[in-house]
Amino acid sequence: MSTLETKKGNGSLTSKYYYKIGEVSEILEVKPHVIRYWEKEFPSVRPVKTKSHHRLFRREDIVFLKQVKELLYDKKFTVSGARKYLKTDTKKKKSNNQSIRTLSYAEHCQILESQKAKFQQILMELRQKVRRFEQNLLTKP
Repeated sequence: MSTLETKKGNGSLTSKYYYKIGEVSEILEVKPHVIRYWEKEFPSVRPVKTKSHHRLFRREDIVFLKQVKELLYDKKFTVSGARKYLKTDTKKKKSNNQSIRTLSYAEHCQILESQKAKFQQILMELRQKVRRFEQNLLTKP
């Protein structure tokens, strides 16, 4: 789930850059100490800390924490199992992004031209079917 919901307000995150731990707690519907525990267990969660040591979470942190909550609470993963799952999931995303980035401009153009040719072939076939259909309508009384 990519949307984050709260019980207060209009049901979605505001356009704020940072959220206090209490706000994150309300959004995720867990106690603040649970969020602090997850922060220790999942290295990807690194909230900004103010001079007075208050945690300020970014939108990306909240999305990640929501994923952690779903794995732990809904799918019944253990903390170590969730950590491993998220680590491999992140590796897969990185490898997919790297494979896309390694294509050259010429290779991208070649792929697009191939797709264009396929779509043109489909369009031509559809036009022929429409013509046949129209002819059948005209010939039948």
